[in-house]
Amino acid sequence: MDYDVEMATRDGTVLRADVYRATASDQPRPVLLVRTPYDKTHAHMATYLHPTWYARHGFIVVVQDVRGRFASQGSFDPFLNEGTDGFDAVEWAATLEGSNGRVGMYGASYVGAVQLLAAAKNPPHLRAIAPAVTNADFRSWMYEAGALNLGFAATWSLFLAHNGANRQRDSAEARRLVRLAVSSPDWLMHGPPSELAEILGPHTSFFKEWINESEQDPIWDRLDGESDLTTTRIPTLHITGWFDIFLSGALRTYRDSSRDHDASSQHLVIGPWAHYPWGDQFGPDANGTGRIDRMQIDFFRRYLSDGVTDQPSSVDYYVLFEGWRESDSWPPEPSRTARLFLRSQGSANTRWGDGQLDPTPPVGAEPCDVYQYYPPAPVPAVGGNSCCDPGIVPMGCLNQSSVEQLPDVLIYTTEPVSCDMTVAGPIDLQVYVVTDAESADYFARLCVVNEEGSWNVTEGIRRFDPQELQEARASDGTIAVHITLRDTAVLVRRGERLRLQITSGSFPMFDVNPQTGESSLTTPRWEGRGALHAVLHEPTHPSVLRFREACETGTESDRGEP
Repeated sequence: MDYDVEMATRDGTVLRADVYRATASDQPRPVLLVRTPYDKTHAHMATYLHPTWYARHGFIVVVQDVRGRFASQGSFDPFLNEGTDGFDAVEWAATLEGSNGRVGMYGASYVGAVQLLAAAKNPPHLRAIAPAVTNADFRSWMYEAGALNLGFAATWSLFLAHNGANRQRDSAEARRLVRLAVSSPDWLMHGPPSELAEILGPHTSFFKEWINESEQDPIWDRLDGESDLTTTRIPTLHITGWFDIFLSGALRTYRDSSRDHDASSQHLVIGPWAHYPWGDQFGPDANGTGRIDRMQIDFFRRYLSDGVTDQPSSVDYYVLFEGWRESDSWPPEPSRTARLFLRSQGSANTRWGDGQLDPTPPVGAEPCDVYQYYPPAPVPAVGGNSCCDPGIVPMGCLNQSSVEQLPDVLIYTTEPVSCDMTVAGPIDLQVYVVTDAESADYFARLCVVNEEGSWNVTEGIRRFDPQELQEARASDGTIAVHITLRDTAVLVRRGERLRLQITSGSFPMFDVNPQTGESSLTTPRWEGRGALHAVLHEPTHPSVLRFREACETGTESDRGEP
């Protein structure tokens, strides 16, 4: 192993890497390059097997600190130099002693994003990449349908700030940030997002830029342009998780790459994971450690070595509550598109209410369901797609009993299903509302109800600023709200139920809409105004949930009826 091997970028900045080789070999070997802002000596050991494992399987492994982090020179500005620096690093790695001139890249999260940024520059010696739990749609890193991904933006910035303080040998600030990280999550709730920049300190100037700019700001357009993969022809192993914050963007990246490139060189893995690490909530076969490493070895051998391995399947995906399946595409071909209509007698509040998901649309007038959303006491986030500290923002598939007893959450539930049913693919909700809010969020979460509880499987949000709300309001005062829930794959066993939650937020996963028309970025939640929201379900305003499903008739549940 060689430590702190230096490489100069095109502007003369020195980046340093550790290089792993198993044994001396007369045969040239392909190179696997990992570029990280999290310290090359750590080498993503909490996500992947150690680089020495990859080296024993016939690769030279290079782990490099990106510009401005740890052993590398320069100033760290998230994302902005990774395309050109990545190009230079790939071409340098191809010339290392013992290299066969073919370079692959792997890594998760930011370490996945740098692969996409480098690939968009088309370095000649880059032959394959395996970006995990990431995406090339950088706007979606911070905003989803207009709402700020507050939990992610704040906790990731806290982590980067601590790294930055250590690099600058600012020990007092590093200790303060550690105390902040291990304290209660109240620090995230003291003020609006704009005030968090002061709490996070001097090593996160980028956070202030992220949350002071709108979703349409040129910074996101510039980054998305930098990651344009339409001109590349690089085989890619796309890896994501049903509860990862970047799931939707990762699926878009896969679909775009499959459409624009040779589809046979684009491979997708979707596991039952939150952002980090892989996790095994659904059993030993759900854990990605080892599984992902072996898949990467096979993938890189196919595209970087002279030996040909078996062609991997196009899509490997984990069906929640069942296990792994394979498909030629995502989403898999459905047997039909199902529709479930929201129905009630006017009191769908809480899981004890009368809200129903019914395949039959309303045929007559039904009373609307009304809830009041109060920004000073927002509905808490319990599970779902976020990052990066579960102690602050709980992630993954969690029991929803605490949320489903709140009167500002509407609950709609099916009858027990008559046969094992697989829901796989995108999910859309069209809901009609009336509100007295000046600005509003609408948040929806789909759950599976079994004898053990109610378990979230996917979710989505839609934010309306004052102008959007006014433009969406019809002459009768109703507003058609379309919410795109994230894709999922889940087995609903015979006797179990589907359940839909509707409310106006999930804090601190997302920032709180004050409902006053003022900016959520600068308005403390206690200055927000309580507002009424009515969900309609009548023949002229049929609120409906749509999804792809396959009913597997003749199967018996091994759990029994709930």
